[in-house]
Amino acid sequence: MTIPARVLDYVEEKKVDCTVVPHPRSESSLETAHSAHISGEQLAKAVLLTASDSYVLAVLPASHELQISRAEDYFGTDLKLAPESDLPQAFDDCTPGAVPALGGAYGIKTIVDKMLTMRSDVYFEAGDHEDLIRVSSKGFRELMADADYAHISEHK
Repeated sequence: MTIPARVLDYVEEKKVDCTVVPHPRSESSLETAHSAHISGEQLAKAVLLTASDSYVLAVLPASHELQISRAEDYFGTDLKLAPESDLPQAFDDCTPGAVPALGGAYGIKTIVDKMLTMRSDVYFEAGDHEDLIRVSSKGFRELMADADYAHISEHK
């Protein structure tokens, strides 16, 4: 599968320079980082959560574990991991399980771990299990301009 047009259109709409980085198919975000020869600290993984009547996309370094309680405290609501069966509905143009860290492109409220703002470059899944998108730190902040920021993870 190719990179979904919605992902590329969103990056272009925000006028962010990016580079597509191909990688071998992998089973986890840390495997993806390893196969792409980048640090897990630089790879933004996206975790889909459910609130009472909506989704929230948590974006954190691949080398970290999401602390759902921190996101709950931030938003003041209960959150749960979305079931795998919700992913094709939320990201209907992506390969199943290949969740891009672009909640804004999909109309999903997004919270970004502040650790990602400390990297010179950030990579994220392009939506197809075969490509990453690399952007500068400034470009990442522009893509996440509508997101909330908080410390929502801990290093594994």
